Amino acid sequence: MLTGAPPFTGNNRKIITERVLKGKLQLKNYLTPNAKDILKKLLSRQVEKRLGFGEKDATALKEHRFFSGVKWADVLERKTQPPFLPLLKSPDDVSNFDDEFTSKPAIDSPPGI
Repeated sequence: MLTGAPPFTGNNRKIITERVLKGKLQLKNYLTPNAKDILKKLLSRQVEKRLGFGEKDATALKEHRFFSGVKWADVLERKTQPPFLPLLKSPDDVSNFDDEFTSKPAIDSPPGI
């Protein structure tokens, strides 16, 4: 979400899975050091080393320097204004998504959702 593209891509699920498991994480140069650090820690292949794993759980994520300016109590109490509010015509409005995505069948979505 920080770059507009997933970290691992490919033409099919098998290629993507292989890259997730064995590929080198390449981050865009324009990302800040804090953004790069949090992404590396969130995408760690070793679950035990992944940010948010263990006793601290989500607290570890919230304490990361990427979020240093965030007042979490204000966020939870909805006192913080988001930097962007999309205009929605209805609760299920998808007009802010490109047709490239909304025109595809939802073959990877679990049934009943």
